[in-house]
Order: sequence, then structure tokens, then C-alpha cells
Amino acid sequence: MLAEAVLPAVALPSAFGRPLSGHWVDLGAGSGAIGLAAAILSPAASVTLVDRRRRAASFLDLTAKRLSLPNVSVLEAAFTADSGPNGFTGVCFRALTAPTHALRIAAAHARRWICAWHAPGLAPYDTPPANFRPVARVPTSTPALLLDIYERTPTSNPVHNLVDSVGKPQSERPTP
Repeated sequence: MLAEAVLPAVALPSAFGRPLSGHWVDLGAGSGAIGLAAAILSPAASVTLVDRRRRAASFLDLTAKRLSLPNVSVLEAAFTADSGPNGFTGVCFRALTAPTHALRIAAAHARRWICAWHAPGLAPYDTPPANFRPVARVPTSTPALLLDIYERTPTSNPVHNLVDSVGKPQSERPTP
């Protein structure tokens, strides 16, 4: 059970081919599997775990302290497209809300990257939010879970087709 929760999160730094850098946020963090794994695998990155539920936020705070993760902060909040801090290097989420709404919330807070874990076949993930382009669709260790990575682009750039980064040389992978 623990492996099913944590192992898909390993796909994030793996997709970039190196540890993450900058300030990342895990929206709707829940158990913290994505954000805590990112913090452990990318100690130079700062990771904010956000959950609207007090119990989840308390658990995340306790877990980060017990794991001695100085690069983790916890925020009890409900982010919307119109509220919450902006300017995160990357926004990650899994099962945050309806796909289109989740992507809109992530786009409002991401300066460069959106990373979305989802079940295969969910059409909304095939269309990136405005001003973002899809750069990778990565299978995870859980067969029923994919990781899509979108990068912010200037509004004048056309949206490109989703590219599968599996098997690409490290030089062609997205850079965090």
C-alpha cells in the first residue's frame, strides 16, 4: 500500500533526469506522498505541502518534522484560481478536483511547471491550460497512473502535441 502511494512520485525527478530546484507546491497534498518524495529526492528544492483539511495539514507537518526535512513547509489552505500564493516554480497535484478545474488552479500558481498525476484516458489532460504546453507524459510504477508535465510558454507560442519522454536522452528531458 505504501509503495502504491509513494513510488509514482519518484516519476517526477526521474522525468526531469535530475533533482528538482526552485520552490514547488503539492496542492491537495493529502498524505504528502508526492511532495514529501519530491523533497527527499530534491533536497535543494523547497516544497510547500498544501491541504485544506486541518487533520491532513497537521499530519503533513508532523511527518516533515519526523523526517527532518528542512526544505518542507506546510500550509492549511484551499487554493483556487483566484486565491493563494503565486510564483511557484512548479505545481503538482493528484486527484485535486475535476481535471479542467485542477489544471486551471495549477496554472494560476505555477511560474513554469505543472505536474499532474492522473488515470489514463482522461481527455481533459490532453489539452493543457492556456499559456502552457505539454512536454511529457510519463508512465509511473503504478500502471493505472500517468504523470503529465506542462511548461508555461509565451502566449504567442502554439501549443505542441504531447510528447512521450520515455526513452529520450537526458538532454531532451524537461529542465526543472
